Amino acid sequence: MDTSDLTENDFKQIFSQQPVSGTFRVLAVSCSGLNYLQALKRTFADSQLDLPCRQKAAHDWLTLEPRLYRYTCQNTPLSIYDAGYKEEMKAYIRLRTIWLDAADCTFMRHRHVMLMDLLRLCHNDICQCLPTRDIMADELEKQLFHEYLLYDMGLENTRFVGREAVSNGYHECDFTLEIEDIMKEPHQAIPRTRFRYLKRSLSESRMARCCAQWLYEHRQNLRRNHWIVDETAIEKSYDSGDNPEITDAILHELEQVYCNI
Repeated sequence: MDTSDLTENDFKQIFSQQPVSGTFRVLAVSCSGLNYLQALKRTFADSQLDLPCRQKAAHDWLTLEPRLYRYTCQNTPLSIYDAGYKEEMKAYIRLRTIWLDAADCTFMRHRHVMLMDLLRLCHNDICQCLPTRDIMADELEKQLFHEYLLYDMGLENTRFVGREAVSNGYHECDFTLEIEDIMKEPHQAIPRTRFRYLKRSLSESRMARCCAQWLYEHRQNLRRNHWIVDETAIEKSYDSGDNPEITDAILHELEQVYCNI
């Protein structure tokens, strides 16, 4: 038995011989596509490369990502009426989990849809084929909260100080001191750009409803470009099992707050 490592020729054979009906074809295409997207993103971000090269990489990335997303969604069907439902579920979860891990090269809005798909599956496991659904749902809720709803205002304020430093000619020491002051008190917020994800999550996510309830109760304290929230209080509400009802009236008032401030 040959126990040597894979050779370059082996890699060429593997990638050139992918049967259309192969059991793992969708997985192979999606993973290879994500690897390519990652390479394109890195090329675009490399300031040492020529501008035309970086522009082409950015164009290719922006064009390919939506197509790969649609391919993944279309080729991971899930129906309780299919004989292979359990296998479909495995592929459905596997591909969406991989997309969530590819945060550095995929669109946030597409990852959010994938996360909502998984959360919906956990909440509607009619056939009870997913024994870890409660644990999985809790992990997804926490991921939604920290990666899609919350925004680090410390990061935003650091960028602002950096722009001011460039335009006003700050001394390096002053710039460093300001950054240190910002990072001493990191503030988590739900700004306007993240509020749209909160709205899209309300139907499936109890964490999103806890966020909306906190925002509604503290709407008088929200300020333009700050939107600071108490993440500890929100998580405590979620962990205690709270499941507030977010009515259309509450949502409308929150929308007005975000539009008018």
